[in-house]
Amino acid sequence: MMHVQILCEETITCKKCCSRIKFDQESKTTTYCCCPNGPSVSQLSQESPPWSPYLERPDLIIWRHSHHVHKSLYVYKVYGKYNDVSARNFFSTQLDTEYRRVWDSSVADLRVVESFPEKNMDIIYWEMEWPRMFANRDYVFVRRYHIDYEQKLMIVVNKSYPNPKVPPKQRIHRVNEYYSVMVIKPLTDFDEPGIEFSLTYFDNPGLSLPQYIVSWVAATGLPDFLGKLREAAKSARTGVSNRGECSSRLSSNLTDESF
Repeated sequence: MMHVQILCEETITCKKCCSRIKFDQESKTTTYCCCPNGPSVSQLSQESPPWSPYLERPDLIIWRHSHHVHKSLYVYKVYGKYNDVSARNFFSTQLDTEYRRVWDSSVADLRVVESFPEKNMDIIYWEMEWPRMFANRDYVFVRRYHIDYEQKLMIVVNKSYPNPKVPPKQRIHRVNEYYSVMVIKPLTDFDEPGIEFSLTYFDNPGLSLPQYIVSWVAATGLPDFLGKLREAAKSARTGVSNRGECSSRLSSNLTDESF
């Protein structure tokens, strides 16, 4: 979490007035820099590579940089701050695959293939709806999760993981390079409303897509997913939701063991 806070200071904050530098949509709750001849985000990004500010949406900042191997693709980093949802609900909603099939309309199929509760780990199959002119994408990945009670952090890590129990399907494109890291920190307590979080995300669709499609997916997909996740977490019951396979596991198996 410290890294993304430093990124905010170095890439989107005026060093003279300490206000936000405008680079995308304005937020009604943000004070922006009005300094004469103030710096631009492009100038600050050149001083603090490789992350460049990309999008600003209500309660969200998104940066990106070119992937070190796939130069036409981007790794994305999100910083968000929500005052109306608890860390525990935000965390448990991400782990509840049954509930996600309810609130995420982009899910064509989502299920736990194998579960290892003693390791805080699952193998997940996920098929994602794409626009009609494209084939659906599917993923097989390992999901690990952890609560650090000393530092007051909740962590969810997903990474592609081939599994012979879930072979590729015809007419569905298998994504073989995917990872995401979500770090959630409560502003006060795990069960009280108020969180900040960071999300680092990379997805290689494996096909040569027009740049406008890549940009559209990033500009709409990430903010839309996080908005749906926020609303779903607000609707979840206080504490741990009783929806799906994660309910008993979260209450009994999450420990301070090394992640």
